[in-house]
Amino acid sequence: MGIKKAKIKLLFVNGSPRKNGNTSILVNEAIKGARELSEHVDLEIMQYDFAGKKVSPCIGCLQCSTKKYCVIKDDFQEFAEKWKAADGIVYAYPVYHRGMTSQMKAAIDRLGHSVLAAYKKTPPRFLKAAGVITQGGSVHGGQDFSVTHVVEHILLMRCVPVAGEAPYAKVGVVGRASSWEKGTIVDDEAAMMGSFNMGRRVVEMAVMLQIGLEGIKDFARPGYSKYLEI
Repeated sequence: MGIKKAKIKLLFVNGSPRKNGNTSILVNEAIKGARELSEHVDLEIMQYDFAGKKVSPCIGCLQCSTKKYCVIKDDFQEFAEKWKAADGIVYAYPVYHRGMTSQMKAAIDRLGHSVLAAYKKTPPRFLKAAGVITQGGSVHGGQDFSVTHVVEHILLMRCVPVAGEAPYAKVGVVGRASSWEKGTIVDDEAAMMGSFNMGRRVVEMAVMLQIGLEGIKDFARPGYSKYLEI
C-alpha cells in the first residue's frame, strides 16, 4: 500500500485563564516538537486559549440530544468546532485545586453532551490522538490526578490517549513551576522536554491512526468519524 504525505490538523488547547503564562510556555514547546515533523507531515496548527473567553457550564437541558448542538451561545462553539476538526489534540492547563481549570472543565462537560448526546446510542469513534500537559506550583499539587481525569475524558470521547516520553513524562507531562510568577516553568527542564516530545508524539500517533483507518476502510465497521458527516 502506497503511503501519501499525511495531512494532520493539530489542536493545542490552553486551559489557562492567564495569557502568556507558564502553561503557554509549555504549549509553545509542544508546538516546536510538532513542527519538527513538518518536513514529513502536512501539518496545520490550531490553538484554542481559554484566557479571555467565556464558557458557561453545562445546564443539563439536553436540547443538544435533539438539536445536535449546544444551545448556549458563548465561546464554546469555537472550541467545539476546532475540536471536531482536529486529528490530534494536546491539552495543556495549570492545576489550581487538584484538577483542571474551571473554564476547561465547563467546555469538556459541554463537549461530552453536545457531541456524544447528539448521536445518542451510536456516538462516532473519533480516534483523535490526544496528549496531556499540566503544571502547578507544588510537587504534589494534584497534577498526576488531573492527568488521569483528562485521559478518561479522552477515552470517553472515543479517542486515543498518547503517553509521555520517559524519562521526562509518564502518563502525561507533569510540571512544577518554582513560583506563580510567569516564566518560572522554564526551570523545570523535564516539563519543557516532555512538552516538546508530547507535541511530536501526538503528531506521530495521529499519522499512524490516519494510515490505519485508510487500511481498513474496505471492511471497517460503521462509526469511524473519518467516514461520517460530523
